[in-house]
This record gives sequence, structure tokens and C-alpha cells, in this order.
Amino acid sequence: MPVVVVLEGRVMGCGTAIAALGDVSFASDAATFNIPDITHNVMPTMVMSALYDRVNRNAILWMTYTAQFINAQRALAYGMVSTVVPANDLNTDVENFLKVLLSRPRPAVLGLKEYLHIAPRMDELSAID
Repeated sequence: MPVVVVLEGRVMGCGTAIAALGDVSFASDAATFNIPDITHNVMPTMVMSALYDRVNRNAILWMTYTAQFINAQRALAYGMVSTVVPANDLNTDVENFLKVLLSRPRPAVLGLKEYLHIAPRMDELSAID
């Protein structure tokens, strides 16, 4: 099943990982993101495992080394979220997307997710076929 993530407020640590792991993620323009683990003398390996193939390596290291918050637009630029919407429009935009998603043929929706799960490990010819 598709996983839709809605993000508001402070998104920290594993919340940042969940943001990136969702199939489609909506972030409020007021949302902020960080990976604070290192400030607690904890290696953020679980978060990094979720981000490594979705977010630029330099971005992950900057976020983990500094533990600073980034805004939603930067999270979008890093590839952690699908879209950023004004906080007042968040619920409406999510509801509209869900209506569209539910109107799509279920086998096609499930097939898309499965293909994107398998395709990175396929050779080029298999992916084309």
C-alpha cells in the first residue's frame, strides 16, 4: 500500500527518516527537520540507513554533523519530502491527493510501488523490458 506522510512542526531523528521513507510526503512550509543523535553521543545509523539512497551524501553528513534544523524547502531540495505546502493548505492538499490516489486503478498503484522497489537492482535491459 502507498504510504503518505504528513509533516508539521519539528521533524527530528527517526521522524526525518520516516519523512524520506514515505512514498509521498507533504511538509508544511513551517516544518523543520534535523538529525540530533550526535548531540546525545548516539550514532544516527538507523536514520542514515533510511536516507542513504534518497538524500545526497553531503546533505546527510551536514545534517548529522551539525544537528541543525533545516527548513521544509531545503528538505525538499535534499529529496526528503515530495512537496511543501502552506501550513493553512496542508490538510486540503493531502485530502485532494488522497482522492486522486484512490481514483487510480489499485493494481497500477501497487505495481508502481513494487517496480520502484525492484528497479534499482535490475540491469538496464530488465528494467526496460
